[in-house]
Amino acid sequence: MSLVFFPAAISHLFSEKLDEPKFTMSWQIVLTFNCILRELFGVELPVVPPVSPMVVIIVTVCVLIIVSPLLYLFRASRFIIMLPELIRRFISEVKGINLMIWAMIMASLGICFLTSLTVSLFLMGDTADRYLFLIYPSVCITGVSFLKYIFIKIVKHKNTSNLLTAVLCVVLCVTSNFKYGCIYLFSKPDDVVSIKDIITDENCVYITNTNWFLTCFAWVSTDASLIYAMNCYDLEPKLRSIPDVPTSDNVIYYIVDTKSFKTELSEEEVFNGEMPVRGISSTNNYKITEEQFMLVLNSMYSDIEYVGHDFLFDREHLIYKICNQ
Repeated sequence: MSLVFFPAAISHLFSEKLDEPKFTMSWQIVLTFNCILRELFGVELPVVPPVSPMVVIIVTVCVLIIVSPLLYLFRASRFIIMLPELIRRFISEVKGINLMIWAMIMASLGICFLTSLTVSLFLMGDTADRYLFLIYPSVCITGVSFLKYIFIKIVKHKNTSNLLTAVLCVVLCVTSNFKYGCIYLFSKPDDVVSIKDIITDENCVYITNTNWFLTCFAWVSTDASLIYAMNCYDLEPKLRSIPDVPTSDNVIYYIVDTKSFKTELSEEEVFNGEMPVRGISSTNNYKITEEQFMLVLNSMYSDIEYVGHDFLFDREHLIYKICNQ
């Protein structure tokens, strides 16, 4: 039914946005799992610089060289003799897990890897969790089921294991709130001015780097007289083609999303380690810098006033007032 109502989901699933900068796949996977673990349980996987396949091979060979003689020397020990039986018991226990748990595990892993493959964690950061919300219930059920299973095996008493599971769940809930907090209430600095108040009954030009951001701008521009919206790519000819040039009796406000300006993307330091970025945006080459933008405005208008800035959806917007030609 989801495909019937939104058939574009097919193209969204199978067409990667190559123009979006992403971390390398190994970083994407670790950060995706960390997002889930941090929000739900207040813990994180260790983030270490990725190693080359050759290093993994060398370490594996070294471990085998050390372990193989030890297994031969202690081949008559009780542990070595029981090892095959322990493996068989483990497989039997795993097979006995409820099939619904297996289904939730596989679905959760699939969503995690799909998110790692398609979502730009470089750009979205913590807000990428919107693509993971749908698996949070199954992750919680699976995690609690695993904890309960471990406690039953340890204490051999159902009521005690239930109590320990409940206590640990409370601890994890508290830890997750201390560790993660809330990122869904966007805060603003004290010096912002209201875009909504400024452009009421006025004409404005809105510039952004993504068309979908018009939905965020819509609610503040309801009372504007006229809106001339454009994206930031190849911006200079678009600016010069604006039909309504202000006169002494007419004012135009420019509302500019700061993401519209050309930026240099490079490696970003996170957790004291460098995370290499791939797929640097090719569309960045079609943007102009903030300085170039001001040069264009100054060549078009004689009276330009910087009014201030405001934030929409936690994204900074600059406000300029054009009074005359």
